[in-house]
Amino acid sequence: MPVQNLAFRPWFRESVAGKVYVSNPYIDLATNRMTVTVSVPVKAEGGEITGVLAADVDIRDVN
Repeated sequence: MPVQNLAFRPWFRESVAGKVYVSNPYIDLATNRMTVTVSVPVKAEGGEITGVLAADVDIRDVN
């Protein structure tokens, strides 16, 4: 998989700033299904943000 710079994405910027991010619903181009992006900061034991965990969730899978 090629390396990609995702720093410009809203979900990345918000989570690097320490926030949980949930996008507005959108049609995913790969699946053609209604989707939301969810991301959270990943923190070290001392609270330092060391990364971002993100997922695209098909809203049919959300109860």
